[in-house]
Parts: sequence; C-alpha cells; structure tokens
Amino acid sequence: MKICLIAHMTYESNKLWLKQTAVLAVIISMMSSTQAAVSLVSNLANGMSEEDSFYTGRSLYQSFSTGSAAATIQGFKFSFGYVGTPTTIGLSVYSDINGGVGSSLGSFTAVDPSSLGSGYGSYDFSGSLGVNANSNYWLVLSATGGFDRDGNYLWMEQNYVSITSDPDQTGMTGWTIANSHWNGNHLDSAPGGFGEYDGNPIKVEIIGAPVPEPSVACLLGLSLGALALVRRRSRA
Repeated sequence: MKICLIAHMTYESNKLWLKQTAVLAVIISMMSSTQAAVSLVSNLANGMSEEDSFYTGRSLYQSFSTGSAAATIQGFKFSFGYVGTPTTIGLSVYSDINGGVGSSLGSFTAVDPSSLGSGYGSYDFSGSLGVNANSNYWLVLSATGGFDRDGNYLWMEQNYVSITSDPDQTGMTGWTIANSHWNGNHLDSAPGGFGEYDGNPIKVEIIGAPVPEPSVACLLGLSLGALALVRRRSRA
C-alpha cells in the first residue's frame, strides 16, 4: 500500500512538472518570437540610380535612425557591382555627434568574401550591436588595397556599391535611412575631402531584433515566479 501511494505521488508530481514545463516552453516561445530577426529598415528593393566607389583612404558613410524601441543589429545587406581584388572590405557602425560621424561602436564581418564580384548581387555582413531607441548612427564601408609602384591607387582596388535616388523604404516604425550618403574621410577638413551625395542613399537593408518591451519581460518574470510557487506548494 505504501509503495502504491509513493508511486502515485511520484506520478502526480511528474505530471505537474510536465505541465509546468509546457507552460514555460510556451513563455520562452513567446519571448523568442519577440526577438526574432526582422528587417529593421531597407531600401534594397529600390532601383539603382548609379554606383559609388570606396577604396583605401576613401570610405562611404550612410546615416540611419532607429525607432521608438531599442534593438540588436545582427547584419547588413548591400548590392555590390564590382569588387576589387585583392582587397579587404570592412563595415563598422559609428555613433552620431550633432549630425556628424562620431566614434566606432562595432564592426561586422563579411559572410562569404568569395561571393563578392560583379553582377550586383546582394552581399551580407553579420555581427551583433545593440543600438538605442530614437538615435542616429552611421554605417561606414571601408577597404584596404594595394598601390602601384608610383604609390597610386590601382583601379582594380576600387569597390562599387549601388546607390538609389528612390526615397522609398520599408521596415519597423521610426527606422529611417537618410536620403543621402557621404564619401571621403570624415576626419579630412580639406575642401572636398568629405562630401555629401545628396538625394542618393546607399542601397542597404539593416537586419536585427527589437528588444522586448518591459511588459513582456515583466510577464516572463511573473510567470516564472508563479511556476516556482506552484512547484513549492506541490512539495509541501
């Protein structure tokens, strides 16, 4: 009789634990869905107006603004025309200081460098960087390459990325890509050393995960607390 009673109690305890685990799985699923990667903002579907090049000593700068919620940027997509060889292409995100380029906050790595080449294919960079709500940032495309014997840039070291004159864009509410881009070196004070290409933003898609609202995090905390309370009572 005692053995049967113990077995029954164990069965009931396991059954309760399975129910609790199922509830927790649902909650975790809800949290995961709020953090799934989405297109935060994109103008990549727009037609190409022309290209702009970047190479050693000359970078391209594109500012963008975030929406009303913080997010974690997980990647960027661009449309490249020609990519020089050999070359190293870098992508970094910089802070914004009074509408200008600030300091580097993080870098993103080319997913598959061997896929770079002619043909205007989409090219991806991956990484992770948390950004604040209602803030401005800059993405910066840079490159390193070789020189000829006279110290001049080799034309084959230049890299061409697509730009667009179409202002349309899609994505999360409040996220925007500025309707122009800059080229040169933002630290260059010489006339023409850092210039704006007005009305022609770089074609780009920014991918990431919005940070869950405080109410969602609070819901998770309350749910876990309730599960712990039920578990404690079941052992009493």
